[in-house]
Amino acid sequence: MYCDVQDIKDDLTEKVVAQLSNDENPNVINEEIVSKYISESTQLIDGFLRSRYGLPLENEHSIIKKVCVDIVKYELYKRRGKVFDNIQNLYKDGISTLEKIQKGMIILDEGTAETRPGFFLVSERKPVIDKEILENY
Repeated sequence: MYCDVQDIKDDLTEKVVAQLSNDENPNVINEEIVSKYISESTQLIDGFLRSRYGLPLENEHSIIKKVCVDIVKYELYKRRGKVFDNIQNLYKDGISTLEKIQKGMIILDEGTAETRPGFFLVSERKPVIDKEILENY
């Protein structure tokens, strides 16, 4: 998981998270619902990272944590049927960030130099018909 319930509370306040997550008692956070959205967001993020990085990631990355929090916030507001423009923009920015990571435009400090994504070296191969055979013709 790239974030936890406390991260969501820190970003939105406990009162707002409770109102967005609990249908029966809007003064108490429904941690089960928030955790479900965190899990779904983590799976979405992993879908973007999988093609470029080994999972699970070895290090914590604040950029990934922020994206996860923003996606969870979007899902919580969407659950209530009222997504404000600023929340929707944060969601879109988060998806854009994940796309940039996937394309290699943003590189996470992950793994060793050998395991980090980057360019690969193509070695020279022996020609099928070498120069000596061609000179005989």
